[in-house]
Amino acid sequence: MDKNNGYGVVKVIVLFLICTVIFYTCFRVLQVDYDQNYRYDMPEGPSVKVHRSK
Repeated sequence: MDKNNGYGVVKVIVLFLICTVIFYTCFRVLQVDYDQNYRYDMPEGPSVKVHRSK
């Protein structure tokens, strides 16, 4: 293995790590934003009440 090939491998590994950190950070930001939305709010406006009849 010559010096230039070893440098290319290190460059690819560093680039992969940087992209992985950016990707992970974006997902964490989106997840925090999504967790703030409470999905079980009472509906607003005209809605139909659904119930089980026996």
